[in-house]
Amino acid sequence: MRTNGLPVFLSVISLTIRCGAWVMPTNRTPRNRLLQAVSSTASDINTFERWCRDQGCNWNSAVSHAYFLDGRIRGLQWTGKARPAQPECAVSIPNTIVLSVEDNDTMWDAKLACKLWEEMQLGTRSSVSGYCSWLATANGKSYVPNTVPSTTVPNALRHWAEAEKESLSAKPAGQKLVELQKKQDAAWREKYQPYSDVLSWEAFEWCMEVVHSRAFRGIGSSVSVIPAITAPLLAAFAGWYYVTIVNPLATTSKGDDTLLTLLGVAGLLFASFPTALQLLQKPIVALLPLIDSANHLEAADSQIEYVPSKKTFDLFIGPQCIDNDTSQLYISYGKQSDEALLLNHGFLPNVQKRPGDTGSIRQSLIEVFHARNP
Repeated sequence: MRTNGLPVFLSVISLTIRCGAWVMPTNRTPRNRLLQAVSSTASDINTFERWCRDQGCNWNSAVSHAYFLDGRIRGLQWTGKARPAQPECAVSIPNTIVLSVEDNDTMWDAKLACKLWEEMQLGTRSSVSGYCSWLATANGKSYVPNTVPSTTVPNALRHWAEAEKESLSAKPAGQKLVELQKKQDAAWREKYQPYSDVLSWEAFEWCMEVVHSRAFRGIGSSVSVIPAITAPLLAAFAGWYYVTIVNPLATTSKGDDTLLTLLGVAGLLFASFPTALQLLQKPIVALLPLIDSANHLEAADSQIEYVPSKKTFDLFIGPQCIDNDTSQLYISYGKQSDEALLLNHGFLPNVQKRPGDTGSIRQSLIEVFHARNP
């Protein structure tokens, strides 16, 4: 059961690299391939991590993939002796392995879903072949190319049996959620129509589940112009103050004043140019390999940032990202409603930690949802 991949708003800001020990890429590792039959095992983790290194990903040496809850959940683990005392760069991935679309209309999810399926069909020719293999085995089941993989969110509400949905509907909040799932299904089928000649409904649904459970939204939408241009504005003011108040004799003619003014304006524009480019960048929705391996914990003090100077997406973590008992590394996607969690991800806080088969897990989800939403 996956618990990660909830939508999150990311900042687009330029950073100074402040990461610690890194696992550096090597040219000797072979490019990962979509095998004839791929299964989710420890070997599969090694294959995915080798592919990530080969693509130029960097991550802290204390970070690695691992299985949790008796092998039922795949995530990231922190193996360091101590938690990060302050925000620390844990993962950095190049934008060359990121799948994204502009977040400019209601069809963003369908566009990204079809883009993902196109990459799936390319097999080893895809620039994200290792990521596709990773997604195809996310549920711990084998994958055979040219078929639709097993769902990445097996306990999402759309996969529940009718009897389970009826049990959930016993209370008004549950009935409302079941109706919401029906509306979502109708909306997805409507979005599927323009692409019906490109992929099957089953493939489209699988990709939409991946997008809605893993995609990050809002990238490029939260830059603040005031802090970004404060330094060049202060520098320009300091120059003007010096030549007009402190040392007015430094200029001897009107021509000198004009030249200094032009130079000052040119310097201000040059210093502000990177910020202007960031402000003009359109918000996108993106699938971020490796970063989306981390599961969700609302209290985790994490931050994901795009760094234009490096063309990378960087994950920063704090001490609250590490679980005391399991050393699992979590990231937070903000406050999420129980409805959103059950609808697209198939879990509720703490319920996923209970052992049991699919039926018992869903019964626990129903009981907890009713208790939390009377």
